[in-house]
Amino acid sequence: NNTAIELNIPDLAGEMLLQQWADRDVTMEYADLVRGADGFIFFVDPNVRPPTLIDEVEDRPAAQVRSMSEYRAREAPHAPQIVDAFQILDHLRSGKQTRIAIVISKWDQGQRVAASPKALLTQELALFDQYLTNASWIEHSLFGLSVQGGNLPAEKSRLITVAPEDRIFAYSDNVAKPAFDLTLPILWLLT
Repeated sequence: NNTAIELNIPDLAGEMLLQQWADRDVTMEYADLVRGADGFIFFVDPNVRPPTLIDEVEDRPAAQVRSMSEYRAREAPHAPQIVDAFQILDHLRSGKQTRIAIVISKWDQGQRVAASPKALLTQELALFDQYLTNASWIEHSLFGLSVQGGNLPAEKSRLITVAPEDRIFAYSDNVAKPAFDLTLPILWLLT
């Protein structure tokens, strides 16, 4: 196929999404970028801030309990922040059907707690997983991605003996075994 495509991958920092969550505002540049895009790659760090469960909360005197006015948006668990970012995408795109490759980065760290990207999402970001299951405007695929091939510094002695191109790998719930191809999420978006 000789079809030409234009691939534009701006690097938007996660801190920008955190600011969007905390300030409840988006920039015009971001809104224009979202409205003009044909697809998205969304990176998720597997080392998420978990929600606080009721049985984990210490009994404290009422005077020490933070009031709602003291709520700190930046301290919220990651799952609600991610769902909020996706709801904003949906709003800015007016419900337009959208392909999103969801990439769990540092897969070499995340794979220790989950057998697949879907399993990790279900275990660590259940709210986001439920949102994806029910968001009819999203066509998504999940990927686990490692550019180091292991956990540093714990596995440094092993990793130093492996060529860099042999350390990278990508997992997908749609592929039976890992591939040594970091472009899998992009290829999925383009098909």
